Amino acid sequence: MLTPRKLAILQAVIDEYILTGLPIGSRTISKRNDMNVSSATIRNEMADLEDDGFLVQPHTSAGRIPSDKAYRLYVNMLMHTIDLDENERNSIRKYFDVKMQEIEQLIGVTAQALSETTKLTSVVIGPQTSQLKLKRVQLVKIADTTALIVFVMDTGVIRNMTVQIPQDITPEYLEALSQSLSKCVEDKTMQEAVNEIRNSFSLEKGENRRLLDTVIDTVSKSDSEVQERNIIFGGTENIFNHPEYRNIDKARDFLKLLEKKDNIYNMMSKATDMEFSIKIGAENDIDQLKDMSVVMATYKFGNSKIGSFGVIGPTRMNYGKIMSILSYVGSNISSILNYMIDDDDGLYLK
Repeated sequence: MLTPRKLAILQAVIDEYILTGLPIGSRTISKRNDMNVSSATIRNEMADLEDDGFLVQPHTSAGRIPSDKAYRLYVNMLMHTIDLDENERNSIRKYFDVKMQEIEQLIGVTAQALSETTKLTSVVIGPQTSQLKLKRVQLVKIADTTALIVFVMDTGVIRNMTVQIPQDITPEYLEALSQSLSKCVEDKTMQEAVNEIRNSFSLEKGENRRLLDTVIDTVSKSDSEVQERNIIFGGTENIFNHPEYRNIDKARDFLKLLEKKDNIYNMMSKATDMEFSIKIGAENDIDQLKDMSVVMATYKFGNSKIGSFGVIGPTRMNYGKIMSILSYVGSNISSILNYMIDDDDGLYLK
């Protein structure tokens, strides 16, 4: 168990390392105004902290740096969120003080605001339809063998796609089917709706059955593709501003990870289950992030968490400040979403 003095010294080492990025020696800690302990005592305590796995000495003659274990203790026990001052809030707010018509614009602005404010790489995913509840379904014939299927969510988000239909299907039939489907899927998630349609229309045969199967298959297959299009990165070049990643191979591996998107998207999608999430170094499942930290947050529509955003950077990032920035950005996103939906018929995800 760590004594109060060891905890104080560990916090001082982490604070100094976050600030400088240089290994921290006992003399540096002893000069702090809040540390009324001799350099020799601090050196002994730091040696104990190294034995316990909280500090690492990169070179024999160098000072020490925090380990992933130390950062986890810091985040769980020692970290204090740092309130943003009025200038910082105004700096963030200016990104959102424009009229936005589409969800893609909001996602892009959020990525830019985060990367430029934190000087880290930002990532934002759009509203996840898997988290949203359906309000109605509408099928509209737009050609002899093509119909547009429109899904309207309770948040106002609208998804649409085309489906192939039999040539003799009439607009009147599609309208009647739309009403039946809307009753069937109301207040259900997309996946719940697919299952409900299968069960409720299980006795349909012939052309009707084939049309319903086409609708179900189109929705199921396209869902992940729609989500992938709604992931945006900001400040990818910021990786080169941190001395930890000036190794060109390490930086190249990170940029390749961002190009593929899949792994990052899956990681961010899981973040919608919690308000904030911090993964430090080896806690990350993705190999290219094993020496980085990922701080994620969610944004809401009403009381529902519908999307996530965050930053990726060195483990020595200023977690307390980052958390405050994410919290303030999240409140701006939610406000904009509510305004966009109240101001228009809905947000479009094509």
